[in-house]
Amino acid sequence: MKLSLLAKSCLCPGLVVLITNLIKSSMDPDEELEKKKDDPNFAWLFDYWSGKQYEIYKVHIPNQCADQKFCDIASNIYKDNGLLLFALEIVVNDRQNGDILLNPGNYKLPRPFSKNNRYKYYGYIIADDEESALEVFRQDLENDDETSKEFESFDSNDKAIIGDDFHKFECEDEDFNIEMDNMEGDLMNMC
Repeated sequence: MKLSLLAKSCLCPGLVVLITNLIKSSMDPDEELEKKKDDPNFAWLFDYWSGKQYEIYKVHIPNQCADQKFCDIASNIYKDNGLLLFALEIVVNDRQNGDILLNPGNYKLPRPFSKNNRYKYYGYIIADDEESALEVFRQDLENDDETSKEFESFDSNDKAIIGDDFHKFECEDEDFNIEMDNMEGDLMNMC
């Protein structure tokens, strides 16, 4: 993975720094730099140091969000909490890991295909601390009962709609459209 990341950094300069900063946060900028934050020669450096306080956190998304579009969920999180939801993981039947989708846009969180299947949804949020990230869905998760929402099986029409929706990347909220070249790839294919 190290060599793959190094190779990707040749095609996408700054990728290693971005990943490193998101995996491990740093302290606030020192006082001397904070005094120079309005100086055009130091503004970028102040912004860089301020951004280093953010990390990626994995949070459980409640079952109540099934059938909602990812972009609408992300938009609500940004408007309500000022945090960025950028990826979705769907774990089927208590497996250890699930499929991770980077910014799947108009994709709806799917319902299980049968009552024998259970889905758990996780979101990846960029936040300044874990408490802020966990607070996003805290109240919904307290009210979320896995058995409270009955999931009926999909018919063939639903399956076709879900497949079609996965490839559309428009959000109904016009203030929150994100345009990227590759939104379906994993971390190594994002540049």
